[in-house]
Amino acid sequence: MVIFKKTKAAYWLAGVALVGVSLCAGAALHAATTPSAPVPASLTQQGRILDSNGMAVSSKLAIVFTIYDDPTASADSDVLWTETQNIALDDGYYSTQLGADPANAFPAGTFDGSVRYLGVQVGSDAEMKPRQAITSVPYALQAAAASTATNAENATGALATQITTLQGQSHAPSAFRATLSPSKSVIVPNNASLTVAFDQVEFDLAAEYNATTGVFTAKQAGIYQLHCSVEFETGATGDWAAEIIKNNGATPLAATDLTSNAIDGLSPYVGVVTKLNAGDTLVCLAGSFAASDSSAHALYAVADRNSFSAARLY
Repeated sequence: MVIFKKTKAAYWLAGVALVGVSLCAGAALHAATTPSAPVPASLTQQGRILDSNGMAVSSKLAIVFTIYDDPTASADSDVLWTETQNIALDDGYYSTQLGADPANAFPAGTFDGSVRYLGVQVGSDAEMKPRQAITSVPYALQAAAASTATNAENATGALATQITTLQGQSHAPSAFRATLSPSKSVIVPNNASLTVAFDQVEFDLAAEYNATTGVFTAKQAGIYQLHCSVEFETGATGDWAAEIIKNNGATPLAATDLTSNAIDGLSPYVGVVTKLNAGDTLVCLAGSFAASDSSAHALYAVADRNSFSAARLY
C-alpha cells in the first residue's frame, strides 16, 4: 500500500493499490514457433481521494493516469501510456481499469521487464508525487512471449496445474439488478404463480439476465447472492409468495409466503446465498394462493418494490 500526499493541493490520494488483473493462462504460454491469440491486458487501480482538509470527496472527478519509464522525468519520450477517466467517487473510494479501452490499450513493449512508474493527476492539481513503481504482478504480461513451454495447450504435470490455478483465479464481474417499469402490467392468477419478467435493467455486468423472459443464467460457477421482491395489489385475504426457482425445479430454491387480511400492498421478498454451476438458470416467481375473492391480482408497477438481483461473491 502506497500513500500519495500533497499538503498544498486540493486533493490527495490515500491508500493507493495497483494490482494486475489475472490473464488468460491458456494463451499465456505457447511454443516460440506457434502464433497465439492476443493476451488481454489491463490493470486495476484503486484508491481514495481526500480534499485538502482530509475529508473524503464524493463527486465526479477527472483523473489522469500516466505510465512512465522514469520516476521523475516528464518528457514526451518518457510517457509510455496515458489516459483520462471521469470517475464518480463513493466516500472518496474508486476502483478502475487501466488499459481496458481497446482504443487506448497499452502499447506493445510497455511492460518489457523494465521498471515502470504510475503517475496520478486529480482534477486541476499537478501530478502527485512520488510516482508509484509498478512491480511484479503486471509483468505477467510478459508471459505472452514465454519460450520454455513447448505446447501449453497440451501441458501436463506441474505446468498444467499452474495454468489451472491461474484460470481459477480469474473472475469476471457478475452482477445484475432489474425492476418493473411503471408501464409494465403483471397479473398473477389466483392459486398460481408466474415468472416475473423484470423489464427495467439497471445494470447487468456480464449480460446474464434476459429482461424478456426474466431468466438469469450464470456464466461462471461460484457462490451467488440472489434477491427477489414483489408487491401485490391484494385487497383480499390470502397467501402471497415470492420464490426463487433454479433450473425450472418444482421446489423453490428459496421462498417467502405471507398471509394478509385484506391488506392492500403486501410485499413478500426472499434472499438466498447459494452455489451455482455455469449454465444454471434462476427466475423470480410471484404467487397468489387462496385469495378470498378468487380473483387474479396485479403487482404494483413501482420499481423499488419489485426487483430481482444477483451477484457472484466468489
